[in-house]
Amino acid sequence: MTLQNLIESAFADVPHPGDCHITTCSGDEADDITAYFRGRTWRGHSSEQLCYHNSAFSFFTEDALIYYLPAFLIALVEDPETANTIAEPILWMFTAPRGNKQRHGEAFDRLITRLTAPQRDALLRVFQHLHYDVAALVEVFNSHPIHGV
Repeated sequence: MTLQNLIESAFADVPHPGDCHITTCSGDEADDITAYFRGRTWRGHSSEQLCYHNSAFSFFTEDALIYYLPAFLIALVEDPETANTIAEPILWMFTAPRGNKQRHGEAFDRLITRLTAPQRDALLRVFQHLHYDVAALVEVFNSHPIHGV
């Protein structure tokens, strides 16, 4: 199975968040992200478009983040040179928050526990493929159970 197929399989059952639930923010940048992703699935995005919209990680709802994540992961696998600006925001989203921001910690914990074992595996394999140090991801995944397991 190719890495792209692994990603597609891991996220195949994630439901679309609905066009009204892509972001909960407003403003020019959030509105641009909502406009770009509205009516679109996670398939068929170019690396260039995803790089242009890489700030989406700051604006996505949790549902939208998990739904659109495979698009970004596939871009990293297919075109790592062009998509290089999206690797760091993805790693930032899935590594432990710093400081005593309790609310941030709770949101982070909820996000991590929503990822299934195949989704976690896909994330790890993408960053291993890109020769990133995945120790922080492994630590986070090992310290957060999978919801419902």
